[in-house]
Amino acid sequence: MDKRKITASCLLKIHGRAVRVQLSPAAIYGGPEGAYRVRVNRIWRNGYDGNPLFVDRAALSALLADALCGVPLLDAPSPDLPCDARICVNIRRGEDVYETAEGWTYSMPIRADDGQWYVLVSAQGRRFFANCADVRLLPPAAQPGRVRRSRGR
Repeated sequence: MDKRKITASCLLKIHGRAVRVQLSPAAIYGGPEGAYRVRVNRIWRNGYDGNPLFVDRAALSALLADALCGVPLLDAPSPDLPCDARICVNIRRGEDVYETAEGWTYSMPIRADDGQWYVLVSAQGRRFFANCADVRLLPPAAQPGRVRRSRGR
């Protein structure tokens, strides 16, 4: 159990659910003086690079304001999209116009600076990063053997 000092906390109610936000001085975690480390529902928040997230007062207020506007405070887990898997991807062709194409994944999902998960895909003769929300795996029968075996199917 972490016995580090919690200097402040607040309880938010977001979409009918209670969310407890706690602050601890960043200096005891190797962060800058005057900044804080944030814990949400007993889970320490980390940056997109996986290192501890340290916020100053301005970043803390932006974080709380975003939370009250519906931006998730807890990091979303990595999507379950294996490398070298057969997929179907939605490709934007204009405002609110999507085209669906089959292709392959060429990487594991990565989180970009915008907080969204992306995966490198190959579809329609080109490679590009697609938002994981626009990608779905094809059925197990369409997957190569190594992907079926790794997924326990």
